Amino acid sequence: MLIQPMRQTVLLYMICAGLAHGLPPLPLTVVASLPQATAETLDWDTATDLGLLLRCDAIAMPCVKTRARVACSSTRLLVRVVCDEPQMGKLQASITERDGTLWAEDCVELFIQPPGWDTYAHLIANPLGTLYDELGKDATWNADWTCHATRDIGSWSVDCTIPFASL
Repeated sequence: MLIQPMRQTVLLYMICAGLAHGLPPLPLTVVASLPQATAETLDWDTATDLGLLLRCDAIAMPCVKTRARVACSSTRLLVRVVCDEPQMGKLQASITERDGTLWAEDCVELFIQPPGWDTYAHLIANPLGTLYDELGKDATWNADWTCHATRDIGSWSVDCTIPFASL
């Protein structure tokens, strides 16, 4: 039986919820000199490297490498995810409407649960830079965040700027 590989949906479970679940804290790079830093202006080599990420089912590594880096300023969380893709011509990304069904295509998913929250923010970006956001299961909620997507030879990436005030 031929098993088709899963679409490259990456689950990045942010450390904001980690302490509540007994996970060790993540030492985030703080960009103190750039309080208004954005994902487009940050020197990503200085950001905290999360290394390779698991598939969203957490059973195994993705078929191809997916890496993430995170940093924060005094006002925002910055996230970069780079998804290797040896078959860029087969990348699935056609949805351009905000809050569309991005999870049905190639995408990056972020789950963020700040301390004291009873629920989580679920943010998704696709290779076109289209956004989806929901608070818990409330898809009518929209965060004030941006995501810049780029495609290179053999990979695609998203650089996300998430203001703490929007959470």
